[in-house]
Amino acid sequence: MANDGRRLVTALVVVALFLVGGVAAGSGNGGPGAPPPVPNKTPVQVSPALFHPDLQVTLKLDTSVGGQVTMNGEVCNRGNRDWSVPPAAHVDSEYMVYTTHPPHTYAQEANLVFPGHQGVGTHLAVNQCVEHKVVLQIPNMSRWLKPAILLKLAPDERLAQKQFVFRLNRDYPNGSNFPMSEDGNPANNSVVIELQYAEKTQ
Repeated sequence: MANDGRRLVTALVVVALFLVGGVAAGSGNGGPGAPPPVPNKTPVQVSPALFHPDLQVTLKLDTSVGGQVTMNGEVCNRGNRDWSVPPAAHVDSEYMVYTTHPPHTYAQEANLVFPGHQGVGTHLAVNQCVEHKVVLQIPNMSRWLKPAILLKLAPDERLAQKQFVFRLNRDYPNGSNFPMSEDGNPANNSVVIELQYAEKTQ
């Protein structure tokens, strides 16, 4: 009987050791009953260069029968960061109007006027806009023409056309290029609209 008791005790010890070893192995190697491994989370690095203002200009012209042109310009920050002075340089919006009489070119006639400019301010939040309106009276204007339609001119008329430019001028009046930190898309810093009309010669 003593031998049988010793055998029973030995068997129980072996079973206990087997169970303890199995649990330890399972918890160490992700086996059954083990908690899921914790993933290593790497912080996302966002480059500050991805965030910058974007000063965009738009222009709409309203004309009257008598030759008056109302220039409705607007400067908006379409970027993803506010534009502020400082650190940005001061910016003005300005108008330029070229005049020519075809077949002469604008460069040949060199007829350029600056109807007005104004400061954009010192702060433009994202999607905030500033209006800039100027009224110009065209002298000796007879009637408006459409460039796509050929109309016969009267004996006392000649063909004329104007190019209206609305643009941004950084560090006015010196003028300089925008760094990326102040404006992310220089391509939308100016807009041009052309109008054609008949001009009285007498």
